[in-house]
Amino acid sequence: MEPAAAPSAPEPAAGAAAPHISQFIPYGMPGYQPSAIRRATLEQQALLNAKPPEVVLLEQALSSCVVHGMMATGAGFVAGGAFGLITSGMDPNILGTADRPTALKPREVFREMGNRSWTFAKNFALVGGLFATSECYIEKYRGKVDIYNSVGSGCFAGAAMGFRAGPQAAALGCAGFAAFSAAIDYFMKH
Repeated sequence: MEPAAAPSAPEPAAGAAAPHISQFIPYGMPGYQPSAIRRATLEQQALLNAKPPEVVLLEQALSSCVVHGMMATGAGFVAGGAFGLITSGMDPNILGTADRPTALKPREVFREMGNRSWTFAKNFALVGGLFATSECYIEKYRGKVDIYNSVGSGCFAGAAMGFRAGPQAAALGCAGFAAFSAAIDYFMKH
């Protein structure tokens, strides 16, 4: 028994408009492609493969350096808050030591844990936002993606963090963050 022939789109008359794109949408079993789709014009194939405007808008937004910075700031805030919460649980000053055998009251412990989490969250958010935003702008300016982008953005973030403590602290922060960024970038790619 012979399989049924695939339906084909009607041929347009001379001077008539091309058939509507809905006639070229595949149906049936996965991988089935009627002969009408194989004969679709380039314009019709482009319509089939075109991205919806929402997807194009989302891709444009995600390629923005401001959005990169905002996402890194949010992620840094969450990671810093978690890190502060974990480290506050290991602090002997909160739980009591030999010098101070009585531990703090539960309300004081939670207040101290919240303060430490808030401090870590702000610092991680600042570092993440500065680093990601500066790296994005450096990449766009240079037109390359390499280790020098992360070194430059590490230097910028470190200098910005140490700026309030003076020029020597800014230079040390620049050198430290740049070296750390270079090491991380090198080991992540090798």
